[in-house]
Formats: sequence, structure tokens, C-alpha cells
Amino acid sequence: MSVATSTHPSGDEHVVKAVAVIGGSRYLGAHLVGALLREPTIERVIAIDSSKPSAQFRRRMGDAEFVRLDPQSPRMQAVLREKDVDTIVHAGLHHNDFAPGGRAAVKESNIMGSMHMMAAAGRATSVKRFVLLSSTSVYGSSMLDPAMFSEDMAAKRSPGGGIPRDYLSVEGYARGMNRKRPDIEVTILRVPAILGLPEPTVFGELLQPSITPVLGGFDPRIQLLHPQDALEALVLATMRGPGGTFNIAGDGMITLSQAVRRAGHIAIPVLPPFFRVAAGIFTGEGLKKIGSSQIEYLKFGRGVDNRRMREVFGFSPRYSTSQALAAYIKDSGIEPVVSADTARAAVRAMLAAVPRSMHPAILASVESVLAEIDRPATGGKTRNQSTLRAMTVTEIEEAGHGHDTPATRVAQAGQRAKPVASGASKPAAPGDAARAAVASKSPDDAPAKPAKKAPAKKAPAKKASPKKASSPARTSGAKPAAAQPAASRTSAAAAEAKEA
Repeated sequence: MSVATSTHPSGDEHVVKAVAVIGGSRYLGAHLVGALLREPTIERVIAIDSSKPSAQFRRRMGDAEFVRLDPQSPRMQAVLREKDVDTIVHAGLHHNDFAPGGRAAVKESNIMGSMHMMAAAGRATSVKRFVLLSSTSVYGSSMLDPAMFSEDMAAKRSPGGGIPRDYLSVEGYARGMNRKRPDIEVTILRVPAILGLPEPTVFGELLQPSITPVLGGFDPRIQLLHPQDALEALVLATMRGPGGTFNIAGDGMITLSQAVRRAGHIAIPVLPPFFRVAAGIFTGEGLKKIGSSQIEYLKFGRGVDNRRMREVFGFSPRYSTSQALAAYIKDSGIEPVVSADTARAAVRAMLAAVPRSMHPAILASVESVLAEIDRPATGGKTRNQSTLRAMTVTEIEEAGHGHDTPATRVAQAGQRAKPVASGASKPAAPGDAARAAVASKSPDDAPAKPAKKAPAKKAPAKKASPKKASSPARTSGAKPAAAQPAASRTSAAAAEAKEA
């Protein structure tokens, strides 16, 4: 995948032969050690960390040598000289305050450990390249932020402390080492949140519970990096550089509300003063310890420009932000509370209970939500909106109005109960045609036909007795012959014949 030679700032060709990976017992460090061992020109890979790796990570390291050593130890310089290390990869910084010991232990490891390790690297004459795995949190988060940060921009509101301040300090140490030793090529990789690592992240912790606490009134922008892309970028920086600072991030951004919907979870807005309490209730102990800088991140989020990554660094991520999130949801086994099938069933029930004229407006309002819920099933890719809408409409027609359900009976009853405008013909009921057909075939209707001409022959019949004039057949309020009983129609016809 990578080439083991590169042009050094001095103009000489630098061949990587011995690499020391700081933080080798962690996920990215252990996988990086295993990947570097497969490079043909590398002779030695040394994994250095203050704690032993797990059995799984030790297998990942293969035949690499592991040295259990605190970066603050004075033995660091001796190890670099003995092993004749020419390239150092510092992947041992903590990305959050969740580590044992809390904020104090994290700061001690990040700041003091990095300071002593870089001092040792600066005194080791064999070292020619230094790679630092940093974070995009150095840009901070505030309401004044641009849409995307480039590598030349600084934070609009400088982080007051916590993890972002640690990274700013460590990057400063690396640049200071480069000023003292210009022959050392320094490459700084700023990465966003990486989901799927054993080390917890704020964003990953929020997506674990079925009920996700979010800051009310805020919907932060999220940019992610897949672990495989992070590993490949580290290998590329180790093998051929180039030097400089680069944003390594997936294409595109999503909002926190979109991520919660794609996970099939329910977001609960919480006021900022009570967020830590709510996070502790729903997510466990981890988010109780988040600092003020991470709270700001959950308010405004952050986006970075990765054009220099492609044009100068020469790296293109395999996963976009949406695809990295979909892979994390699938691999982590997150159980959705609201699945795509459940959401579509709810929409079907809603559309079945309302007139068809309201369907387009309802579908327009819910199709984006259905697409967000359906995205993890499509590998993070956006399904065509018109296809989704047509699919939903077809399901409504088949499952809603095409079956006799309580919702459809209510809707049909409401339509039949609408008043008929004056002059308009009332629609026939389902049984009217059958009753009309039976009535037209009745043998008793034949004598009743001349009865319609009776008023023309009865002009002189005004002298008749009142008793005869009140005959049911001649009364203005009498029912039509077809609607009267057969016996009544027969007696009425006989009376009219006798009178005539």
C-alpha cells in the first residue's frame, strides 16, 4: 500500500528501517505495529507503552518487540539509541478524560509523558522522522466557528483546558523539537472522533443507550473517521510522510440528531446544567466526567477541510462520515428502538386514517426521517428519496386503503357523513342498485304505472266526499308506489278504478 522511501527535508532519500510506536499496547498502536511488520524494508518495530497489551493485541503485534516503559522514564533515550530507531510514531495520547485516575492522570500522561519522550527523541541522532497522532479538537467549538476549519486556522475561541489544551501543548512541543532539529521531519495528523475503538469516546457513549440525552436547543455537526482509515493514514505517514499538519477526516458531516435517528434511538433534550446528571443516568459513569470543552463540542460540533489531505498528503479515506457511522452501528450491535419497519408501519397507520389529499404533505414531512432510519441498512448510503416515497405510497395503498381495518372504516364513515351540496346528486349506497333491481321486477308495480296519470282525469272529482279525498294514494305526502307494501298498492289501485 505504501512506499518505504521518501525525500527528507535535507534532500536525501530517507529509508525507514526501525520504527518505535509509542502507545503500542492500544488498538491503533497494536494494529500499526502489525501493519508495519508487513513492509518489506522495515527491519525492526518496537512497541513501547506503560502497560502490557492484551492477548489479542499481542497477537496483532506478531514478532515485534514490546518494551514496557513509561514515556517519562529516562531510559527512553537509551532505548532509542540501542535499537537505532529512525522513525517514532506517537499514538499514545488520551482522547478523553475517561481513563483511570481522571483528569489529573490524563494530563500527566499527555503533557509530561510527551514532553520527556520528545526530549529523548531530540537527543537521539538516529531519529529522522516523527509522527504525531493529534486531534481536530485543537480547533475548539464555539458559535463563531466557520463551516470548516483548514490546517492554517486557529480556534476562534481558545479552549480553556481539558483534552484540546493537551493536544495544543503537545503539538507545540513537536514543532519546538523540529526547530531545534530541522533534520527531523515532523508530521502531525489531526483526526476527528474514531468510533469502534476499545477506548470510549463522547460521541460513541451517547449512541449506546436507547434513550440518548442531548443538549436542548443544540444540534452539533459531527465528522468521523473509520478506524481502518486512521490506520492506513498512520502507515502512510510513517513510511513516506510528508512533513506538515493535515486534517485526516471522512467526507461529509452529519448532525447528532441524524446519528441518533440512524441508530434507531430516542433523543431526550436536557438543559446544559443538568446534562452530566442525565448522562450519568442514561449512559453510565463515563459521561459524568466530561469537561467543559466537550460540553461545548456537544453544543456546536466541528467540521474540518480535508482537501490538503488529498492534494498534499496523498490519502483518500475509504469511508465517508455516514459510512463510518453505519459501520459502527452494525459492528457494535446497537439495538434500535425505532426500526425502519416500525417507522413505516406508523406512517401507514397515519395515512390510512386521513383523506388521500393529505398524503403528499405527510409523506413530504416524514420521508427524510424514514431515510435517516433506513440508512444503516443501506451501508450509510442515501437511498433515493423518490424511490423511498414511491415505496411508502405503494405500501400505504396495499396495507392501508386496500384492507378493511378500523382506520379505513373510520375514514370511509367520515367521507359518507359529509353533507351533499344543493343541486348535486347524492352518491348511491352500496345496496341501492340491488334494491332498485328487485323493485323493478315486482309484479305489483304494473297497476301502479297508470296511477301517475290519475291527476289529469280527476279534475271534476272535487265533489267527492272528504273521506274519498283523503285516500292514501291521492295524498300529497304519499309514498311512491314502489316504496309501499304490495297490499296497500293493490287496495289503492282498486279504489281508483272504482272511482273512475
